[in-house]
Amino acid sequence: MANRIDYDSQVIDKFAHSLYRRAAAASKVSLVVGVALGCVFGGIPLTSAGAHWPVPHMLGYFTLVGASVAGGYLGHLLGEARAFGYKLQAQSALCQVEIQRNTAAAVRAALVSAAASAPEAAHVLTNGG
Repeated sequence: MANRIDYDSQVIDKFAHSLYRRAAAASKVSLVVGVALGCVFGGIPLTSAGAHWPVPHMLGYFTLVGASVAGGYLGHLLGEARAFGYKLQAQSALCQVEIQRNTAAAVRAALVSAAASAPEAAHVLTNGG
């Protein structure tokens, strides 16, 4: 028979915190990667490969800066979308923990209420009303 694993809400809390850390990292990393890719593609007119491009060499620095900004913006958008997914997953896990807590509290309240009214019900049944 398999070993029984008991419920531990702290595991889910730790998982949610790690998802929030991952969301912050995803946003920053995507921004940096976007800027780096923008620099690579925007700097092509400054290299010897840029001689075959229709962009003049004099505008190479403008393409470098423009592509870096555009790449950073696109990286930021992608990173924020990925971060939103991580945050949504964390909130879903935390919501399930809260549902479990509320359900356990409702069950305890129902049991206390049933235990408190049980002697009265037994008295009514034995005396015939």
